[in-house]
Amino acid sequence: MFTDEELWTVMKAFFENGIARQHIESYNRFVRNKLQEVIDDIKTMELELRDRICLVKFGKIYVGEPEIVEVDGTV
Repeated sequence: MFTDEELWTVMKAFFENGIARQHIESYNRFVRNKLQEVIDDIKTMELELRDRICLVKFGKIYVGEPEIVEVDGTV
């Protein structure tokens, strides 16, 4: 069983760091590191389109800053 003091310490840390912080950090780690690793593992992909075979080669990825596009098309 936890003491009240221990519970308040955990709660304080939880709210100081933000409720979703671990999820955001996990996502950021994936985008910064793991996503490129996935692409590096795939390297190429062969696609059959009608009577042709296309070879798609993957290289260095770039993930830009997020943008919000409004209904009227403005950014």
